[in-house]
Amino acid sequence: MSGIVPSTESFFLFDGALLHASPEHAWLLEQEDTLHLYDDLGEQAIAVGPLLLPATPATGKIAQAMATSTEPMQFAISRLTGRLSTDRLDRHLRRLRYLETDNAQRYYFRYADGRAFEAVWRTLEPEQQAALLGPIISWEHIGRDGRLHKRVPPSLRQDQAPAPLPLRLQPRQWHLALEAGRIGELFDSTLHANARPAYQGDPEQWYAWTEQTYHWLRRLGIDKPPVRLAANRVMWQTAGLVYRHTQFEQALIDAQRSDDTSHLLDYGELRKR
Repeated sequence: MSGIVPSTESFFLFDGALLHASPEHAWLLEQEDTLHLYDDLGEQAIAVGPLLLPATPATGKIAQAMATSTEPMQFAISRLTGRLSTDRLDRHLRRLRYLETDNAQRYYFRYADGRAFEAVWRTLEPEQQAALLGPIISWEHIGRDGRLHKRVPPSLRQDQAPAPLPLRLQPRQWHLALEAGRIGELFDSTLHANARPAYQGDPEQWYAWTEQTYHWLRRLGIDKPPVRLAANRVMWQTAGLVYRHTQFEQALIDAQRSDDTSHLLDYGELRKR
């Protein structure tokens, strides 16, 4: 988040759960202008709930350090900009607290975690995106691909209006959001694999390869976590060269049956010729 300029119209949103018990979290809790967006849900919720602060040189400095740190801390910071007061933004964010199903069941929406925000945002119709942003003219966050994403209100036709809040997701949207979470879990497990080999590419490419791996393995009926992890590690090692590789596919199927993944990483030696 380079080039952050403090402004009365800019605010920083922090995910308290990701920062819990960290020095950064302690500093945020000490600030007089910190708003606890879960302050009506009890002490435990306050301790891990999202925090909102106006942009100042001090908050800008800590936000910049977090945004350029190693994950998951980088996912705990967002910058919101708009022509609005702190009170108005506070009220709007509280209305985003839940996502609803068709039968009016509610689930918490961790919008302060950039990964959760991205997973939901990508499923939304324009009317829902407009409702999510409301008075906010830009919402910036770090995605799982390591990039800074800037979300702005979509252009709506004259016959369209923002959706009501809380947002109600259709079954297809729930499926996509949950699928994004599973892809993210595979990404994270690959990133943190023990004794990981040298991977090619960068976080953006790793995420793209992980999406390919996830859908590929689902088509093959491969659902055992060790096999999925090994497949994705090889995808990263080979820059995707093993994608739909006939021999590797058969090796994956064999590993699914036998639970033996020891030979799969041998395919990581494939390189472009």
